[in-house]
Amino acid sequence: MAWFYYHRFYTFFQVAIVIVLLQWTIHSIHYSNQASSHQITSDHAFHPIQQVSSRKLHKDITSINDIRLPRINLSAQPYATHHFSVSPPFMPIVIFSSFRVNYTSKLLTSLEIAATNINLDPDSPCIFILHKNKKVLKKDETDMQLLLDNLRFCTVYKHVKGAPSQAKRTAAMFKLIWYNAVKDVFEDRNFARTGSSYKGDVIFLEDDIVLSPDALKVFRYSMDQKSRYDGVLAAALGGWSGENVINAHPDTFVLRRSFYFPSMAYAFNASMWNIIKSSKFLQHRNRDWSEALGDIVNKRLRWTPFYIVPTLGRIWHIGSHGLGLRGDSSMKRHVELRAHWTKSPRLINLHTAKVNKGYRDLFGFYCGNLVLKSALCPRSFFRFPAGRRFDIICVDAGNGLEPCMRKHPYLERDFTNWIH
Repeated sequence: MAWFYYHRFYTFFQVAIVIVLLQWTIHSIHYSNQASSHQITSDHAFHPIQQVSSRKLHKDITSINDIRLPRINLSAQPYATHHFSVSPPFMPIVIFSSFRVNYTSKLLTSLEIAATNINLDPDSPCIFILHKNKKVLKKDETDMQLLLDNLRFCTVYKHVKGAPSQAKRTAAMFKLIWYNAVKDVFEDRNFARTGSSYKGDVIFLEDDIVLSPDALKVFRYSMDQKSRYDGVLAAALGGWSGENVINAHPDTFVLRRSFYFPSMAYAFNASMWNIIKSSKFLQHRNRDWSEALGDIVNKRLRWTPFYIVPTLGRIWHIGSHGLGLRGDSSMKRHVELRAHWTKSPRLINLHTAKVNKGYRDLFGFYCGNLVLKSALCPRSFFRFPAGRRFDIICVDAGNGLEPCMRKHPYLERDFTNWIH
């Protein structure tokens, strides 16, 4: 009897070993195929239908419904790394400031380092949109002018806008200021001294952020890639508060959906401006510009909009009070103690930078055609909760293997490279 039970146990044990070996073999083959699929040759690379050009958008547009894109390919493969010209890049920058010198000075310190790292063309315009209200003192204006007078890495232009009779900043006031600033940039023939309206990408920054030392490199790569994929409206440096997406890595980017238009640090060209001006943006009931514009592009375009963002966020949002849900700067917000890109032992390498394949949801998850219907894949909100979005979270995105940077001990970092 004992021999019978022993024989049965031995048989079951052998069957279990065989099953485990079969599963391991299938698993190895599956992932080796996925890994090899990342090595895209020119014969198998995704061939895009080019984004609608500025020339097409500038003529015969009477309604937002006139702007169309073909159906996007959700299995889009990443492009090969672009080799940029060695000449200093010309990158127009617009900075929105409320005469808050304490914030603006920190932003400009980080921007100067980023400009030095990319060897920015000093003829690049830095256009300061200074919105004024009743709380702005003469000293604030003097200090701001002194700050601008000392800038050397770009050519400074100053425009003072706003409502001097208002007691505080409001979302409704900033929405109007934002619209008029974008209009001036893309329709002023004297902008950037080109003699014609500017059609290229323009970077827009808000004053209460600190940029990573490679921020302009990240922008340059993003803006180059943006035009290569269907339906990508803008480039941004991070999430709503500059947070990461899943599988953060200094060299990787994703094409993602969003409920709102990205804010704080973003870039777009005249194609996007044509969408804005052909819509009823100023009449939209939402006072927040990014929420209003997000609603417009998500509900009224004839294609699904996406944005290109780095998986590792490159902005540190240091503002203690945002305009918030009330739109009046009365809500205090939590500020991270340090810039979260310092979790990485290095920043971008343009020779190895790439866009992860597939169109993603708000947090970087892939769910195929479902992403066309919602900015969130099923359960992604719970898999990437709010309290962890400044961390390095390595998970299965749903679209094969992709790089992810694990947390590194502080001793492995060179703190002289970072801005705190």
